[in-house]
Amino acid sequence: MSLVLIAGQYPLFRMSVSDLINKGGRSLKVEEALTIGDFTSQQLARAKVVICCDHGNDAQEIQRISRLAWTHPNRIKVLFSDRLGRSHRHLLRTGELDLILPMSVDLSQAEYYLGRLLRYREPLLGLNALDDRKLVTHFLPDMTDLTRREKSVVHYLGKGLSNEGIAEEMAIHINTVKVHMARICKKAGVRNRTHAVIICRHLLASGF
Repeated sequence: MSLVLIAGQYPLFRMSVSDLINKGGRSLKVEEALTIGDFTSQQLARAKVVICCDHGNDAQEIQRISRLAWTHPNRIKVLFSDRLGRSHRHLLRTGELDLILPMSVDLSQAEYYLGRLLRYREPLLGLNALDDRKLVTHFLPDMTDLTRREKSVVHYLGKGLSNEGIAEEMAIHINTVKVHMARICKKAGVRNRTHAVIICRHLLASGF
């Protein structure tokens, strides 16, 4: 029986992922821990799949799962994250991760992508999934991708200021605000200011 390791600090997260893994008649043994570092070397050596949750952009946990690409290259590696940025895309391109799913992913979407990965081991599935607009809109932007000025715009945007208000607060021209807005929308994967406002409010609530 193939072994699946699920790491995450939230019991409900681990339980939900475990249920998804065993759907469709798959016979898999699931073992859980708070972090990947809590698994033994024997567990990691036996595992077919390793899944972890990125707790608020936890760089250490991301490094642990990406390191498995070199120490255990045949493992399927899946990350659940609330954010998506350049570093995440890099991990997919290099094969250090096979799939990244948003923490707030619809269960049917998670089942679809996990099922394809487990059944067919599609090498480009993780990168192709980033073209799924319905999936990608569940991610928040990775704040490490934003410049200092863009972070300031996010702060004021999340507080409900207009472009004119942001320009006044930052003592810059309104056209400069619009340029920052366009870059933020591109990095966040959204097409308009309204959606950007929603994302910025989520970022403020998460204490970016």
